[in-house]
Amino acid sequence: MSNLMRFIRYIVFCVFFAAGAGAIALSLLADSEMTAYFRSRAALDKTLKDNEKIQNLISQYQDQITLIEREPNVLSRLQDVAMGRIPEQHADVVYPSGYNPQLTAATRQVLDEAEPTDPNAWTPAWVGRCARPKIRSALFMSGAGLILITFMLFGSSPKTKPRRKIWP
Repeated sequence: MSNLMRFIRYIVFCVFFAAGAGAIALSLLADSEMTAYFRSRAALDKTLKDNEKIQNLISQYQDQITLIEREPNVLSRLQDVAMGRIPEQHADVVYPSGYNPQLTAATRQVLDEAEPTDPNAWTPAWVGRCARPKIRSALFMSGAGLILITFMLFGSSPKTKPRRKIWP
């Protein structure tokens, strides 16, 4: 057998063996490890977003505190807005109320739709499909079949028996 044929057999062996081993590994890890991995990644992303929001709030509050320290008159205006009171000096101005039941309901609906409550919603669809028991067993069997076929067809090349020399 030529070197080129051995090289081609080696490449085909590696490709088929890697596909079989990958299928077996996916079938074993899809249910527990991969779903836990994607859930933890989603929790990490959510925590990082929450930390970023907190940092933005801290910077806004720090700006408001420095503004209040520079101009004490701002505190009285902020107090009126925060407590929902109409300032006495501007009695002829109409201020919107801070409470609107329709706005509160719409805000809750938007917040509920923004983040899924189902923990499996963060996992990709292909991981969910691979985690099904029938698909996991099919993946395992196909991977094992690929590895067996690989060893049977592309395993070591047959050895030729050395010829015995007959003594003259």
